[in-house]
Amino acid sequence: MKLEEMHSPNNDEPAVLIVGCVRNVMRTLLEDLDALRSAFLGVSVCVFLVESDSTDDTVVLLSELAEIDENFRFVSLGNLADSLPSRTGRLAKCRNRYLQELDDYSGYDHVKHLCVADFDGVVQHLDSGDMRRLLSGVGWDALFANHHEYYYDIFALRHKEWCPNDYRVDVARLESQGFSHLSALDRALHRRMKSIPADSEWISVDSAFGGLALYRREAIRNSRYAGSYAGVDICEHVPFNESIKSTGGKLFICPRLIIGGNTEHTRYLGFVGRVRFFVVRALEVLFYALRPSLAERRRVRRAQDLVGSPSNRAD
Repeated sequence: MKLEEMHSPNNDEPAVLIVGCVRNVMRTLLEDLDALRSAFLGVSVCVFLVESDSTDDTVVLLSELAEIDENFRFVSLGNLADSLPSRTGRLAKCRNRYLQELDDYSGYDHVKHLCVADFDGVVQHLDSGDMRRLLSGVGWDALFANHHEYYYDIFALRHKEWCPNDYRVDVARLESQGFSHLSALDRALHRRMKSIPADSEWISVDSAFGGLALYRREAIRNSRYAGSYAGVDICEHVPFNESIKSTGGKLFICPRLIIGGNTEHTRYLGFVGRVRFFVVRALEVLFYALRPSLAERRRVRRAQDLVGSPSNRAD
């Protein structure tokens, strides 16, 4: 399905709320916001961010932005890590907070689309083509970004052939068959990161993310994020997206909706990235294998120092 096939004229002005969860984003936030606003030229844009657990001056920066821009708002949930150690649990809590704001704040009554973005630098080279035309198209309820190298967000991906379940299930299965953890992780995760040409047809999925997602407001009214299931941490995007899908929602990876920034999520993309992954992990394995002997050497050295110190020598 091509973008041109999805377009339907719409004289109403598109209105989008850009949302996201932020933590320690002092170095990337302003450039990310500039990239997103540039992509949405001709579209009414508001921003609402949910902050937690920052240890830099992120909250100060957010406060300054809110003072000078009436369309920029945020809320800080403070330190969640102590009371909610699960990373996906914290993310789900923060994401549900922006959904609550979308429902409750009258200033967002005109919003027709939600743009969920990561603010770690990954959207700084956003190439969307005509975003206004994309928003006014028909036949979709959620669109997920492509990456200029490889689609990388396998944790959030659900596709009946490409990634039908949590990749960690496949890691465990491969390890039970005798594969090392590194080999299992490479097969279940890195080999699923695919290069998708920008002119490809849209890819129907049950769930995805990849740093940027667009949602129709009407499609998400009854959906919420969850960071765990049966006591096991899960990607918070999956239950949210599958809830939309279960009510007839149409979800696609949009190949021409391209992001290109480099973050911790993209450092292992491609062949070079996989080599980097194996080198880094091998060094980690070596370090932890040597750590007991290093600790023993330190213990012996301390004992020798104590025996040899003036206060412990017999005169």
